[in-house]
Amino acid sequence: MDNAGNYTPFIQALSAQLKPQGKLLTSATASYVGGMIPVSSIPHFDFVNIMSYYAIGPSCGQADSEHFTYQQAVQDVQLWLDRGLTKQQLVLGLPFYGCSFGQYQSDYAIKDVVAPYGSDILQQDVIGNLCAGCDCITYNGISALNAKTELALKLGSGVMIWELTHDLSHSSSILATIAQQVSSAKSQSVME
Repeated sequence: MDNAGNYTPFIQALSAQLKPQGKLLTSATASYVGGMIPVSSIPHFDFVNIMSYYAIGPSCGQADSEHFTYQQAVQDVQLWLDRGLTKQQLVLGLPFYGCSFGQYQSDYAIKDVVAPYGSDILQQDVIGNLCAGCDCITYNGISALNAKTELALKLGSGVMIWELTHDLSHSSSILATIAQQVSSAKSQSVME
């Protein structure tokens, strides 16, 4: 939201300077009023990265709900398509962290969720019980990340992650799993 009306003219002027130099203009934005870029600025961006995460956390949401669900991703993608973002511009953000309640610290890098519990924990999205007053960590496991990647490739141009330093070691990297899925989808579309 830009109550002063300065954002779009700034982005338009920036785009006019960057594009002749072959540079991309991108934005990362939330999907709530006050955290969104103005609709009038959308045509000037090459990519808009939708930060579709942090539905819950120590200071927001309900302790009995999951962090960044697939349904939230669907809603956020649709919101931005309805606002005029093109498929080529839309990039869906994926979290490489989890939020927690109760006895656990407030948030965890995904590597710090896996460290004490093992990589099998990535076959689910919650440690503990989702309920008000319960002890739990909620995050996106492999299945959720794969589903969101598929959504991003179907309705957008790809994914971004928050953040790379939260990933696991190279041998069990979540980024490598997502990259393999993207590569497979590209190969399949070339064959069609």
